[in-house]
Amino acid sequence: MRVEVRYLASLRERLGRERAVVEAPEANRLTVAEVWERAAGQGPLPAGVLCAVNMEYATPDREVRDGDEVAFFPPVTGGAPTRGESARACGRTAERGLRLRHGGRRREC
Repeated sequence: MRVEVRYLASLRERLGRERAVVEAPEANRLTVAEVWERAAGQGPLPAGVLCAVNMEYATPDREVRDGDEVAFFPPVTGGAPTRGESARACGRTAERGLRLRHGGRRREC
């Protein structure tokens, strides 16, 4: 399995790189949080870091598949979801106007 990883905004600056690749045997199932640990080498996913898989918000426990792109980015205006809340529960939906910029494209979430 091969997963492309992107670090956005201040995470890119903090880690000193924009991209990484995680490779694992096909039999391994990785979650978004495990992708962070393998790619960033910084220990567990920090609280408040938001995640997306293939440009869709994702929770850290979501499993990734071969060929997925996982992006990590700091909280958007208004802060991170509080414990137990998803990004959608905090009002970060298309109805509230959130747009992810990814690879030069805007995507409504």
